[in-house]
Amino acid sequence: IGCQRPSRFWGLGCPKIYHEAEDTLVVDPVDNREYFFSHFEPFWANRLFPCFDQPDLKASFSVTVEAPDDWQIISNTLATKTGNGDLSRHEFARSRRFSTYLFALVGGPFAVFEDRRARIPSRLFSTQSMSAYVDAENIFEVTRQGFDFYGKYFGIPYPFGKYDQIFVPHFNAGAMENVAAVVIKEDAYLYRETPLPSRMQKRANTILHEMAHMWFGDIVTMRWWNDLWLNESFATFMSYLAQVEGTPDKHAWQQFSSSMKNWAYWQDQLPTTHPIETRVEDTLSTFDNFDGITYGKGASVLKQLAFYVGSEAFRKGVSSYLKKHAWKVTTHP
Repeated sequence: IGCQRPSRFWGLGCPKIYHEAEDTLVVDPVDNREYFFSHFEPFWANRLFPCFDQPDLKASFSVTVEAPDDWQIISNTLATKTGNGDLSRHEFARSRRFSTYLFALVGGPFAVFEDRRARIPSRLFSTQSMSAYVDAENIFEVTRQGFDFYGKYFGIPYPFGKYDQIFVPHFNAGAMENVAAVVIKEDAYLYRETPLPSRMQKRANTILHEMAHMWFGDIVTMRWWNDLWLNESFATFMSYLAQVEGTPDKHAWQQFSSSMKNWAYWQDQLPTTHPIETRVEDTLSTFDNFDGITYGKGASVLKQLAFYVGSEAFRKGVSSYLKKHAWKVTTHP
């Protein structure tokens, strides 16, 4: 991917970005700096490179990007950067095998924060205009707590080498679990004012939700989108469990009951209600199922299952399942 200047970059074929004009960069109105980010779930990676764009076909990726020297370029692995006048060349290490919808490419003059205390190299990125509102220590603390909890719970060390969380503008989802490069909606999770405890709790839950996907979704992946419920239900259940057992927040299940389950109850009363696991006839139909049933009702079923079989038996079953199917695709049991 070559980038002499932003307009030429988009002329070569741009990632899907969340902006009304798909083939333009996101321009920060505060300082007119330009940023871009990709979002490929469920079937948009083909807009950046030729591929069979479905979750049951995994590949490893090798990426080289030339971009303006003052830009940060982020993808799924770490890169070596070499300068060449006004341009820099970013050569990313070849990745592990994963599905195309989890590929990420992000660029722009981002502010960078690094966690010097992390065992796993961890960074935060934000637009320059929002950098003053990045509560880096709190976010890094939750991130470290999540890694400690999930590594022990799953019995599988985090395998991707680094972990980036990028706060971006104009994203119409909360966050996305790209392998080792999680994209997060800045206006939902960077706070200009002193946030209420409930907002801090919600941000911590989102961080832990996307991190859970690194194992269930990114290492082990659904064969087709009819199993989206288990992908998202599992990350939802695990994020609340991690909050209660891995962080000082011991009241997260109350928040689950008051918000996530209420969302599920409301969604289940509509004419558009559907079974937790439902047929997805084509890729475009995937969008019909990003709802309270897929997230909240499915997570409630998993919570009840964990209670029924016992927490330790449930944990051992999950760990065994992930180890058996690591780096593959599968269907729900």
